[in-house]
Amino acid sequence: MIRNRMLWTCVAMGASVAATGQSREENWDRCTSVNAEISIAGCSALINSGQELPATLSIIHYNLGASFQEKKQYDAALKNFDEAIRLNPNFAQALNGRGAAYLEAGNYAKAIQDFSTAVQLNSFYSIAYFNRGRAYSKQGDYDRAIEDYNHDLKLVPTHADGFAERGDAYRMKHQDDLALSDYVEALHLDPNLAQAALGRALIFAAKGQDEQAISDLDLYLKLKPADATGFASRGDAYWRQGQYEQAIADYNQALQINPIDSELFRTLGMDYTKLGEYDNAVTSFGRVLELRPQDADSYMDRGLAYFEKGQYELAIADFDKTGTLAPNNQQALFARGCSHLMEAQASAAAEDFRRTIATDPKSVTSVYAALWLHLAESQLQTDDAAELGLAAKATDLSQWPGPVLKMDLREATDADVTAAAANAGAAMQKKETCEANFYIGEDANLNQQRDPAIARLKAAQDGCAKDSVEYRAAVAELRRLESESL
Repeated sequence: MIRNRMLWTCVAMGASVAATGQSREENWDRCTSVNAEISIAGCSALINSGQELPATLSIIHYNLGASFQEKKQYDAALKNFDEAIRLNPNFAQALNGRGAAYLEAGNYAKAIQDFSTAVQLNSFYSIAYFNRGRAYSKQGDYDRAIEDYNHDLKLVPTHADGFAERGDAYRMKHQDDLALSDYVEALHLDPNLAQAALGRALIFAAKGQDEQAISDLDLYLKLKPADATGFASRGDAYWRQGQYEQAIADYNQALQINPIDSELFRTLGMDYTKLGEYDNAVTSFGRVLELRPQDADSYMDRGLAYFEKGQYELAIADFDKTGTLAPNNQQALFARGCSHLMEAQASAAAEDFRRTIATDPKSVTSVYAALWLHLAESQLQTDDAAELGLAAKATDLSQWPGPVLKMDLREATDADVTAAAANAGAAMQKKETCEANFYIGEDANLNQQRDPAIARLKAAQDGCAKDSVEYRAAVAELRRLESESL
């Protein structure tokens, strides 16, 4: 930010005519125009006339630099600010202008140096403090930035941008209440200040006040209708509010504006997965992988979406890729084992479950791997008592799903498992009851107890979350049992 172009008030208003056919007075008027193109033409005509003294030439080059900076032609802007400062080393405005050009070009160290010299020359130069604060913020030095914003606001207490920038610095320091106060004041001074609207929305979102966040984001997007960040942030707020259609609409709008935002494609894929829209999830994760072909997590997530669609071969291929990029990924090993078992590839499944357990024997995932290893070994008609015993020694069997593992070891009954699930807290009771029904049903099936098996598996099908592996397995097992009875 430079603020105003300058007019040298002692310029003689002579009638001499520059090469452009304009009088000197007319070219000075053009040079100080707020229109960059007109300013460049007028200032250039004055320079080319060869009639200006060094003092006035310094002003002309300053104005020319400001105009080139407005057009984002930073090399030309810097060249003219350099010349203005060469002609007048104590020209604080030119130092501020050059600092602003360095700031926009990303050279924060040189920007800070110029702003510092400007405030040394003029300790009341508020905009130079403000600009130096912005440069410190870009470097992540928020404490120094806040000091400079304090100077700016002491000199200009009604500077809305100063409050907004200081709010951003406080927000980055996680001092949310101070940030919120600054954003409120910024919007009081300028109700259409987009930066403050976005900042306040992010604070409201962090505080869990999503309705207020959405209201501020509505304002922000009215002011900045082509900003992908605004749509993505509002999508997040809608999602947390349970307004899934609006969330996905905002995410898609953000991706129309920025179609190479891989993180947003990933967010969209995860949201589609939560909604059970697995085709859309697969497409979204596929776009992530086009942009980031070495992203192991997205292969994992797309594999899970394929699993939920019942496309187990495609799921296995993605879990293979996950394992290549992230060896010994326990979740990928377990999911691939489940996929193999759903494809009736019991031997490959058993090997994956063994590797899952070996990767981290004490994890909860290893306990589930042991339960599924039991299913695979039963299909292979091999004795897995020793393997289950080793898994049991590595875990606390009193914690879920330990009671199920005890049942497989014949150290607990199905009634014990049912009771353990029923005693779970409210948050976990549905999940544990679902799993109890599935594993008890599978145990009954392995023991040739067809009717109890079907009853339990139907209870799992009815009670399990649709995105759980137990639901998918219960549906497949019921289909198999029904086909056998035909």
